[in-house]
Amino acid sequence: MDAFSVTCLRYTVEALTPVQFGSHAGAQLRGGLYHELSAMAHTRHEEQHDPRHLAICPVCRMMNRENPGAARGRTVPRPFGVLPPLAADPQQPPRYATGEQFTFGLNLYGETDANYQLLTLAVQRLGQTGVGFGRGQFLLHRIEQVQSLTGTVITLLDTGTTTSRLPESGVQPAAIRDYAENLPADHLTLRFVTPTRLIERGKLVHTPEFAPLLARLLERLEALEAEYANGERWVERYQTLTHQAASVELHTDQTQWVELRSGSRRQNRTLPLSGFVGEATYTGDLAPFREWLAWGSLVQVGKNVVKGCGWYKIVR
Repeated sequence: MDAFSVTCLRYTVEALTPVQFGSHAGAQLRGGLYHELSAMAHTRHEEQHDPRHLAICPVCRMMNRENPGAARGRTVPRPFGVLPPLAADPQQPPRYATGEQFTFGLNLYGETDANYQLLTLAVQRLGQTGVGFGRGQFLLHRIEQVQSLTGTVITLLDTGTTTSRLPESGVQPAAIRDYAENLPADHLTLRFVTPTRLIERGKLVHTPEFAPLLARLLERLEALEAEYANGERWVERYQTLTHQAASVELHTDQTQWVELRSGSRRQNRTLPLSGFVGEATYTGDLAPFREWLAWGSLVQVGKNVVKGCGWYKIVR
């Protein structure tokens, strides 16, 4: 991961009319952003996957990027992940009254400057169009770049001042390694903030077992590095780490399974977003995995990351 980085952005907005999200705000937020990006592209549907068009259209490249030579299928990870707004009461969907502020995050990989500007414009347009049930409108107040591992915050845009700048360098591999080396080597607790949906050998995994979690994370990291940092295949690394992962135990499982579905306009049907949320503590020799778990806290893991799923934090 020597050339890969993640730029973590936090958007603060104010509700102009009541904003009411459903049980998984990330899917509604992603759907709204994609709708605005599609409107910005001004292309016919049949053009959006044409390689010649993708080469010249940054919007369609962000939404519909494909790579026929990719190791795990032509559909590659999108260049951003969504961190949805969270309700004060985790048992209730997020709701915001007029005048109330709320935040959500976008983590960017790859073409950061161009994608930052496109996504920020899409956020502003979405605020006018509205999001959630009843199409609640909002006004963008502030954008901050958050160095998630250190807590450092840089203001990129503040509507109350003249501040407006492009993001600085994102979280770099050296920072990840430094952070990982200070994590315990014999136990780690992960807090799964949004539903995490893992598939192992074609079957849904209902508990946060370490081996499938690590396998899906390594596959995602390999794909991200290949697509956005010209990385190589991880054949030996994958085999070694997944073999070692079998010895790590799920010591304490305080997760619960959440059943969710999300509507898809493109497919004209609902799709499952179900997964586990809560805390899981692992014990064993975790030293070989700390770096990859640190990356995972930034890039998420499992299915539907672009809809906000698979977001976890390392509990210190």
